[in-house]
Amino acid sequence: MLRGFDGCDPSTYTRTAAAATAHAAGSGDEIVAGNVISFSGGEWVKGCAAGDVPYIALSDVVDHDVASSGLVPALSCAGKFEIETAL
Repeated sequence: MLRGFDGCDPSTYTRTAAAATAHAAGSGDEIVAGNVISFSGGEWVKGCAAGDVPYIALSDVVDHDVASSGLVPALSCAGKFEIETAL
């Protein structure tokens, strides 16, 4: 069964965490919405190493909500989500 996503309800995220310094705002290699990311050392990193669970970033690290909370929300690719894009 697919579950819906309400972007204003943080309980629908599968995980939130800070972006690693290498991918934080101002790094030149920022995490942006739609990137495949993984959880490593307590932080988000771009890409996904073998054996890690991939996630899809829901916000850019420069987004106002992310900047104020310090946390990037993401959906696990292990969940049963259906993702649609405008492209």
